[in-house]
Amino acid sequence: MSLTSCFMVKNEALFIRDAILSVSSISDEILVMDTGSEDETLEIIAELDLPQLRLIHESWKDDYSWSRNQLIAAAKSDWIFFLDGDEILEPKQLSLLKESIQNPKLQAASFIQRNYTQDASTADVTAATGSIPALKSSKDLFYFENWMERLLRKSSGLEYQGRIHESLFPAAQKKNIVIEKIPVVLHHYGRLKPEYQKKLKYYLKLTKRKLNEDYENPAAWVEWLLTLDESAEQEEALLTAKEAVQKFPHIDLVLETSYRVALRAGAYDEALVWIERLLKLNPRHAKARPEKTIALLYLGKWDECLQLCLELIKGDAKNFLAHLHLGIIHFERREWTAAKQHLELAYQQKPHDVFLRSALEKISTHQ
Repeated sequence: MSLTSCFMVKNEALFIRDAILSVSSISDEILVMDTGSEDETLEIIAELDLPQLRLIHESWKDDYSWSRNQLIAAAKSDWIFFLDGDEILEPKQLSLLKESIQNPKLQAASFIQRNYTQDASTADVTAATGSIPALKSSKDLFYFENWMERLLRKSSGLEYQGRIHESLFPAAQKKNIVIEKIPVVLHHYGRLKPEYQKKLKYYLKLTKRKLNEDYENPAAWVEWLLTLDESAEQEEALLTAKEAVQKFPHIDLVLETSYRVALRAGAYDEALVWIERLLKLNPRHAKARPEKTIALLYLGKWDECLQLCLELIKGDAKNFLAHLHLGIIHFERREWTAAKQHLELAYQQKPHDVFLRSALEKISTHQ
């Protein structure tokens, strides 16, 4: 089965060489759509001198789906694989990708996007270790992961939808096609680029436009909330969360995104109400119960927080938030031995956490 690897680029000189080379050995065709690069992107692409590479020039239309769908239409292979100009395919997983496209039942797949950041406070980050493609060092780097729909069989007829945060899922649902999750890792460096904050402002503009165009779609509200939150627009994010919860009171993802916005904004009363509403809808929600401990702690409901933490540890002996909050409660109560025990267990999971290191140093002065 043949494979076309597709890129949409504009000013991607930092990583485009490594991005294209990461897939050149498995690609029968490489399509690069440039939407107006003004840096050295085009020169770097020309220097690669790859016979299967074809460059397309298009003006940018403020619509990621339109550009992706143009590439789908232009591709000549059986399979189409999308990467960004600042993404690199994990070298050790070339064979897994090649095996995947030999599966006669597979129509489309999501891959793991591993997002690197220097911000250790970002939710659910893991300290990066070892060798990372295209980077000299993993020192002071962290990452978080999400799934992205990046592989499709051309004959499936699937197309992306959404001006931004484009997705194959709406089309797949209409065609009754399952998008499989395949653990292929795409290393994503967008948050490390100097112009990332400028791009984030553009995302704000485009995400708000998408919301106005698709006002009754809860996914559009979630995307707007996430973009506001990442842009540190906490006041507007919280007001939007209140409106979203009122409009979609029974949508899990709206409640989950809204309570997290509230937690980061310090609106713990609202966060607790939304967490409890979510748990009524979905008692087994993986993250709501652990994150409920945050609201309980900051609202001063220590006994309730302590009890919930102990319940969480019974089900998951390494639950980070449970050990963190038990450590804090015991610390505040000057129960140094118990505080040290739980904070050390938390620190083992996040040795980069400055707060944990400081708390353990303070405990040592009391023992």
